[in-house]
Parts: sequence; C-alpha cells; structure tokens
Amino acid sequence: MSELKGQPINQGMRKRTDYDNARRARLGLNIERSDGGMLQIVVETDMRSHEEEQNIQQNTFLAVVPMARLPGYEKYDEAPKGGVLRPGRLYVFRQGKLWRELESDGKGQLFEVDVAHWRKTAKSGGKADERKPVGAKQHLILVPMLLQGRFVGDQLAMAYSELPWTWEYIEWLEASSARVKQRCQNIAPAWAAAVVGPEQWKATQAMPIIQITRISKGMCARELHLETLLEDP
Repeated sequence: MSELKGQPINQGMRKRTDYDNARRARLGLNIERSDGGMLQIVVETDMRSHEEEQNIQQNTFLAVVPMARLPGYEKYDEAPKGGVLRPGRLYVFRQGKLWRELESDGKGQLFEVDVAHWRKTAKSGGKADERKPVGAKQHLILVPMLLQGRFVGDQLAMAYSELPWTWEYIEWLEASSARVKQRCQNIAPAWAAAVVGPEQWKATQAMPIIQITRISKGMCARELHLETLLEDP
C-alpha cells in the first residue's frame, strides 16, 4: 500500500503518492474500526498516475454531512431545511449497487458497516440481515466526485431508513436502476453547491443541498417526542 502524504489547500486537503502505472493501483477509503483495525472501502481499481495541476485535482472527494429534510418547508419557492438524521441507517449506492451503509445514532454520529463482508456472506448462503456497524464514529462521509479526471458524482445516490433493510430488499433494489432512482436521492448537486460556494448557491426543493457553513445556529440531536410538540423543530 502506498502512503498518501497530505498537504492542506484552500479547498481542503491534497494527498499525493508516487507509484508506477504497471502496478494497477487501487484507490480506497480507510475507515477506522471500533476494534482498532482498519476497514478499507474500495473506490476505484486500475488507477493511473497523472501530472499534478495547481487548480485541478484529478481525483477529488467531497465531504458530505447527511441530513434529513425537516417538515414544514415544502413549498416550491421555499428553501428546504435539514436536521440531523434520526436513529436509523444511511445507504449509499454507487452505479446502482449498495456501496456503503452507516448507522446513525440520532446525535450526528455515523458508524460504518462492512458491506463487502455481508455481500460475501449473502452470496455464500449465509444470513446478512443483522449487519452490525464496525466503524469508529464519523460526523461526515467522503464520497468521490472526480476519478481520473472524470465526473462520477452522478453515480452516487443516498437513502435513509429508520429500520435496517433486509438483504433481500437490498438485492431487490439492486436488480433495477429504476428502483434505486425512485428510493434514493442522487447527490450530484452537492458538487455544484461546493463549486459555486455558499454565497452563490441556494437550496431548492429539487436540489436540497445545504452548505454546512450556512447553518450558523448548529444542529441538535433528534428527539421525536419533543419535535412533535414544536411548531417549527
């Protein structure tokens, strides 16, 4: 495994490493496990090296804070508002296949599930419905937007469920791109919001992307019994 060296830049963090194209390197996300190990999530295989450019990063990841749409802001000319996810599961699909699954604790913390492990378990005939998270806590997730200079943000879609999905239901979704499209929300607009910046971007009902820097009051943990008593939670 090649070591990535980080360099802070205005847009975030640039990481670089040297490798030979003949190695057919694999790009992955390393997620800390709660047991002290490391969970690697494959992003791309057969990576190629490229000349570094000052303003263009051929492989770019975007930090996303998943939020739930709050009720009461649904008019077409009204900007939606978001809140911390309630306890449940966040599902991230890539090219119509489940790529990542994270458990939400309702307090803004997310815990990664080893999807690759459970996919192998299901293929071998084992039970894959009780998928406990193994990752250490995260407050945001990194998702690829550019890979080898190609935009891939439109390959990604997210969905939230208060109850964990059965593996049978996941396979049912994966069997049809139309089902994934109907159940999930594409996150390609998140890239547009990041490029345009908070001064220019405005969230809409069709593209409910909110820059986290615009939420000046912060977000609190979800308490359903309290929210039902409030006119505007």
